[in-house]
Amino acid sequence: MLRSHVLLDADEQLTRVLELCDQVDPKFVAKLAIYARTESYMKDMPALLCAWLSSRDARLHEAVFAKVIDNTRMLRNYVQILRSGVVGRKSLGTAPKRLVREWLQSRDEGSLFASSIGQSPSLSDIVKMVHPSRCRTNGALSTATCSAVRTRPLTCPY
Repeated sequence: MLRSHVLLDADEQLTRVLELCDQVDPKFVAKLAIYARTESYMKDMPALLCAWLSSRDARLHEAVFAKVIDNTRMLRNYVQILRSGVVGRKSLGTAPKRLVREWLQSRDEGSLFASSIGQSPSLSDIVKMVHPSRCRTNGALSTATCSAVRTRPLTCPY
């Protein structure tokens, strides 16, 4: 027999998920975030779990981030959750900002432009928050993102 309160509103569900996260080992939350994204193809829950890890276990957070935040929509969800304050922080902070910056720098311009649709926050807002580095060409900053930034963020091959 199904319970009468099977459907919860968003606030109740969020509160319940965060309570459950606090009761289990962060390693389990990390595995759950990866499973929720790669096997269940969820969007908001893996971003929430990854954001929760950012304030609990920095090492696990960094390992999970690359596997969970795999497109621009996930990146926007992740940043929105962090900035909302529901996981205990209202700003990105050093480690999340670095991860977002590296994520942006690892993408080519075409894919970023194609996936820049959306708001709250927009991709433009995220770029303004994390200040990704650009390549230097003849002493001036170019508008293109350097593809070599993944390996050497302070230098450019051309």
